[in-house]
Amino acid sequence: MELAEPAHSKLDVHFRIGRIPGRVHWSFWLFAALLGIVNPHASLVTVSLWIAAVFTSIVAHELGHALAAQAYGMAPRIVLYGMGGVAVYRPVRKSWISRVVIAAAGPGAGFLLAGLIVVCGVAMGYAVRLDPFDFRVGSGTLIDGRMGLFVRDMLFVNVFWGLLNLLPIQPLDGGNITATILARTNPQRALERSFQISMYVSLAVMATMLVIFNSVFMTVMFAALAYSSYNTLTQIKGSY
Repeated sequence: MELAEPAHSKLDVHFRIGRIPGRVHWSFWLFAALLGIVNPHASLVTVSLWIAAVFTSIVAHELGHALAAQAYGMAPRIVLYGMGGVAVYRPVRKSWISRVVIAAAGPGAGFLLAGLIVVCGVAMGYAVRLDPFDFRVGSGTLIDGRMGLFVRDMLFVNVFWGLLNLLPIQPLDGGNITATILARTNPQRALERSFQISMYVSLAVMATMLVIFNSVFMTVMFAALAYSSYNTLTQIKGSY
């Protein structure tokens, strides 16, 4: 997800993966904990496992962006905060292909991580369940206990969140990819059209989350994204 970088805080946790520095803003831990607490069966163990899964998954996602940017000669850094994260870099090339590759590399890294988890689980004789669709891979018994909870959380974040992140909604990666592709055919109206698409898709997903998944949090989140797209679209049209 492409967001603005938050201000530095004394509570930041710093880390480094190879040549890529990173930091975790305090708001990341807060929002991750809140998402874990809303589970009706939440406990200290389940919330802790959820936070660990979200942290690992978001780092993998942003690392995908960062490695792709690094491959194009940029010097990225990773920042985790709020409901997600951002790979920060100063573009040295402006080709549309590089922008699409960098945007797609985040969800791609998450899918690769999820695939690795599934392969390892099945190779060990277990079955792996992909939520929220209750889709099982493998013929063995499900991984149980705390490890089973952690695996389910990891797959949920990397697969389900990854798919949502590829939707043509701003400021998700899919929205950035859509705007980049539209700019190839109509650069003057690409931004406007991308936010039009973003608004309508956000409304459709909002209805889906409410009616099918009965998820209040996801409904509110996509309602906020729809409003944000509408507000930006109004500003764009007002500038003509």
